[in-house]
Amino acid sequence: MAENPIHVQLPADLPEDWVYGQTVAPNGSEAGMSTQHGYNYLMQQVNNSQKAAKAIGEAFPDLATAEDLEEYVPVSQKGKANGLASLGSTGTIPTSQIPTLPSTKLPTVPVSKGGTGKTSWSSSRMIYALSSTSLTQLAFPSVAGSILRQGRSGAPYWTPPEDMCDAIGAVPDTRTINGKPLSEDTTLTAADVDALPSSGGTLNGNLTVSGTEMYPKLDLISSDSSETRIGAVEHSVVGKNVYLCNRSSDRTKWSQLVLYPEDSELRRLLRLAVQTDDWAEYFLYGTHNATVVDSAPTEFIGEGVIVFCKSNHSIYRGIDGANVRFY
Repeated sequence: MAENPIHVQLPADLPEDWVYGQTVAPNGSEAGMSTQHGYNYLMQQVNNSQKAAKAIGEAFPDLATAEDLEEYVPVSQKGKANGLASLGSTGTIPTSQIPTLPSTKLPTVPVSKGGTGKTSWSSSRMIYALSSTSLTQLAFPSVAGSILRQGRSGAPYWTPPEDMCDAIGAVPDTRTINGKPLSEDTTLTAADVDALPSSGGTLNGNLTVSGTEMYPKLDLISSDSSETRIGAVEHSVVGKNVYLCNRSSDRTKWSQLVLYPEDSELRRLLRLAVQTDDWAEYFLYGTHNATVVDSAPTEFIGEGVIVFCKSNHSIYRGIDGANVRFY
């Protein structure tokens, strides 16, 4: 609401009941009349009227003219029929002021303009881009439970469940393993695949153990928690020797029997080695003339002579004028 420019009191209470012969005094009471009959009160109200008229005149430049009001809409026409729509708190037109258009009047917006190019759709069917300028819908699958697929190009398509196994390389649940269906979790025992159970069993036939290490081995370990020994069979790829070992569980102490190959110069020897915490013993059995030395020989020990060196635990034999070392 605009502010009132008149700030003086205009009570509009000047008397209008004067009669002939009454005396006008500065104050009405001096002539036995009311204050309003006084001359001074009359002049005060005249001055207030002049001040009010002046204030109204000074307020006129701030008032809108008829031309100014031509671009404004009366409040009575906001949100009303034949008027203008108003804006809600979100800056949009309230839905109550938006009329519902009949379907025959709805426009079709092309895809290039951000629309769909369609006036209606079939319910529950998937929509996809048929081209860069048109949308279409995928037909329902012919088989219930079909799976939607798409190649690296072209439109998407449905694949029936029975064809999906071939598509993804899966095995259908109609197949079996040893007569057990794949329609549920299947547990196979060692007997199902002709294998020995982990608890042990009888092997009818030969057993070959292969390894890629320098010393492929087979450890024989008891499941008894009180057992402190490990039996082992090892094979040296370099020396072609076979070791029969009896080791402590921490592998720091052991005794082992070394078998040399039949084409070795030491084929008639059998070596026994015993390793403890602080010392080691080595014994040679068989037909030999072995000599035990503390360090590796630096001179030819003699043709056919066998020397055992304690410092490097190796055997030397004199062959064709040279000392050949055997590990």
